Amino acid sequence: MRRDALDLLGRSDIIRVSLVQSGLFLAGASAYALYVGDPSAIGITSRGLGRAVGYALGLFVVFAPLVSVPIFLGVRNKLEEILSSRLTSTDILWVSLLVSCGEEMFFRGFLLRVVGVVPSAILFGAMHYIGYESLLEVGYALSTGLVIGYLYRYRVPNILFPIVFHFSLNVFSLLMVRHFAERGK
Repeated sequence: MRRDALDLLGRSDIIRVSLVQSGLFLAGASAYALYVGDPSAIGITSRGLGRAVGYALGLFVVFAPLVSVPIFLGVRNKLEEILSSRLTSTDILWVSLLVSCGEEMFFRGFLLRVVGVVPSAILFGAMHYIGYESLLEVGYALSTGLVIGYLYRYRVPNILFPIVFHFSLNVFSLLMVRHFAERGK
């Protein structure tokens, strides 16, 4: 998305775009689960719930400082600044939940099973260029896609793991950007 177009986004536009994007991703993953006739095909299972949340929060503790580095170095992210300034804290929670569920169900639950860890991570990274227009954001998305893709595929095959991790990272990042913007840094 062009930077000048970002300036025109209001709260309702952001929520609407998030709903549509998440709906499309969820529809794709759900269609696959229906096609194969098994919701566990996209990681929907009650097995290993505690392990999934534990891995997600443990990985969040590792990745949160990495997400903080650009902010501390003064690297600005126009999209995150707009999202964090135009959404309420409650909006940030809901939008992050929607986006995390949609993207993880599609990229980890569906696409990873069809094309593998590396190609799904590359597509996840490339998708993050849209809107962000930042190679740094692509690098973060690609690296997290590789790590959570590998862990999801080989250690924690419960879709709750990547969803909780993604949700935690998005909320943390947006609230931190808001905090520093309010402080004028």
